[in-house]
Amino acid sequence: MSITCSLMLYNITEDGILRDTDRVEDGIRTVDSPKIVLNASNIARRANRVLQVAQQEAENSEDPAFVDGVNRASEQLRSSRFTLALGILQNLVFTFN
Repeated sequence: MSITCSLMLYNITEDGILRDTDRVEDGIRTVDSPKIVLNASNIARRANRVLQVAQQEAENSEDPAFVDGVNRASEQLRSSRFTLALGILQNLVFTFN
């Protein structure tokens, strides 16, 4: 995959994640657990795809600075996925108690 294609994928994915985030928040407000779970799953799936593409880009690059930057960004995304999942679980517990 070329860098241009990867950047397009990242931009499209970001738009999807933001849309899914709005839907999760709406599901929390309306106490709609299926909506929360569906859209949170979509966010995780999209984030995982970004991680996969970023890792492929890093594996195919010979530029150590680029590889290091991609690896750092990938680690941040992994951390944020965990934080997102934890936040959603906390909101669910709070909403249903």
